[in-house]
Amino acid sequence: MTQGLFIEWEPGARLVPVGDVFLPEVLRVDGRVSSTGPTLTVVITVIEGIPRCTEVELRESPECPEVRARDLAAVRLEDVLEAATALSAYRAGEDGAMVRVSPKQSDRAADLRAIRAARSQTRRKVTPELLAEVADLYRAFFDDSPIERIATAFQVSERTAARYVQLCRRGGHLPPTTPGKKAK
Repeated sequence: MTQGLFIEWEPGARLVPVGDVFLPEVLRVDGRVSSTGPTLTVVITVIEGIPRCTEVELRESPECPEVRARDLAAVRLEDVLEAATALSAYRAGEDGAMVRVSPKQSDRAADLRAIRAARSQTRRKVTPELLAEVADLYRAFFDDSPIERIATAFQVSERTAARYVQLCRRGGHLPPTTPGKKAK
């Protein structure tokens, strides 16, 4: 859980469209992991209309002489990104001038929906075509770390790559496994 977020961007920063709102191209978010935890800095960059977390830094603080695994686990990047972008959103006014969105929670709901919709476009859809590609890669690299190869090819974690293989088996793209034996 993060606390005391302070959001800033360069004066005169270029505003770029994200759905039907506009955001500064680069945001810097500073805060604390908790009241007694390390300090946190997150950089959010809008790339091709999608706000993305491009940098994260945790640092010791006077109350916290070291960064621990639990501090890292407590950081909810998606929440930080959503809060920072919703608070930094602009809308085009009737005269075309950019107007900051109200800081009231009720006024930010529509902007948060627009930001979430833009970010959801980055998530890969699991289609039969994707599963066929995964199955082909699995068979091609059967004896040479197929999960690692799938993860690299699709730029996903090994856990996600393993889930793709599991979905291939369920969908009939790969045969079921037998305990203790690898199935091609």
